[in-house]
Amino acid sequence: MKLTMKMHDKCPVCGQPLDMEPGFYYGTNMISYVLAVLVCVATLVLWWTTIGFSLKDSRFFWWMGINAFLLVALQPPLMRISRTVWLAFFVMYSPKWREGDIVEQYSVNKEQAANW
Repeated sequence: MKLTMKMHDKCPVCGQPLDMEPGFYYGTNMISYVLAVLVCVATLVLWWTTIGFSLKDSRFFWWMGINAFLLVALQPPLMRISRTVWLAFFVMYSPKWREGDIVEQYSVNKEQAANW
């Protein structure tokens, strides 16, 4: 699990620093929440159109269980997608990235990194 949660310090292609400032990725919870809601709505619509819902049996509870499993299983990719989207809000694409046109880190204290 730790391997899937590890992030590079810099982009392996262009060298863009990925940790811009302390707490930079706290805002990704909003994007991750929207993605999780979209997954829930997609599974709900898919379940409703293929299997259907009824209060007379346990189909709704089966959907809830399968949906919960999918959300847990999809957490690492959803986390990475939300971090990528969040970074794209603050670091604009530069056509000169090959020449090293990147956005530098704002304020990072390497001695205090990961001291939560």
